[in-house]
Amino acid sequence: MSDERTPLVASPKCPQGDPEAQSGREEEPSSKVDWVFLVIAQAGVFLAQADDSFVLSTHGEIASHFQRLSLGPWLVTAYNLGCCVALPMYGRLSYIYGYKVMLLSAYSLFAFGCAITGSSVSIWMAVAGRAIAGVGGSGMMDLISVMITDMAPLKDVALLRSYIVIAANVGVSVGAPLGGMLADVIGWRWSFLGQAPMAGLCFTMAVWRLPSKPRHQQVRKSGTNLTKQNPELDFFGICFLGITIAAAMGLAHLFGEGEFGQDQITAVLLAVVLVAGILFGLNEAFWTRDPLMPFWLLKTKGIGIVYIGQVLVEFSLFSLISNISEYFIRTENVTNSVAGSYLLFICFGALIGSLLYGKRIQQ
Repeated sequence: MSDERTPLVASPKCPQGDPEAQSGREEEPSSKVDWVFLVIAQAGVFLAQADDSFVLSTHGEIASHFQRLSLGPWLVTAYNLGCCVALPMYGRLSYIYGYKVMLLSAYSLFAFGCAITGSSVSIWMAVAGRAIAGVGGSGMMDLISVMITDMAPLKDVALLRSYIVIAANVGVSVGAPLGGMLADVIGWRWSFLGQAPMAGLCFTMAVWRLPSKPRHQQVRKSGTNLTKQNPELDFFGICFLGITIAAAMGLAHLFGEGEFGQDQITAVLLAVVLVAGILFGLNEAFWTRDPLMPFWLLKTKGIGIVYIGQVLVEFSLFSLISNISEYFIRTENVTNSVAGSYLLFICFGALIGSLLYGKRIQQ
């Protein structure tokens, strides 16, 4: 009977006469959790999520500085675009090159993107910096959850991942008021530049504490059925997905600005979304050996329903977070820091919910 501990994909069978292979398959992670690295990993997740919501309360001020107020939302969109395009790649690349290399790359890209934004001389340079930071931020968030699943004891995975969810939700909730306060006190440039050394600290701790290879690479034995050829990088899938997401975000931006359907750009973007989306689906279903998004997995044990629920939750949460600060600024004429403080209620709810459900799943 299937339950929450049942694997989504059946494990490969080991040869009966190969005790090494059987011991490798049955090997469980050590019961010891590296709490030092877990704390640093939570700091990285907090930093990535806080940076995302940080711009929600400051993008207007940044765009006004460059006298391009209408382009302010692209500072938010660029970060999310970088996250969406890079997120599917990290899992595949970490399998090929190891978690440590990819996590260190994510920290480096995030710090580099924040430095570019903080030192930008034009609005488009700031947007480019946000996109690069988004590429790094997606790895800082995604790889930690994957690493916990791979390295921690099975009974502790749900609880440990709930700690990561807490750090992420606290970052989202605190980022906006913290960003507004820092922008009022030290200015938006130093707010971005100050994040680079924080990412550098996470980089240093990852070099020190993180093993070079994930557990599944350490237990694989050559010459047995456990050995599997490294998956190929789905380059065309990455390109089609990136184009689809970029065009869809462009449409969302036009819709938010009230310009949807008023010019030829809308028709072009709609066509790009349809064509690139169809090509991505065909590529994932028929043309690539190792798809970024295996469609067959959506039919496995209700995983598709879980994905749909996650999309709806994130859609509603980010819609609230991205508009509530601006609403109070415009209607109540409050400062950035005061408007962002209204998001703290989300933080408390996320904190309690993550702890309760993580503990419940562990039981």
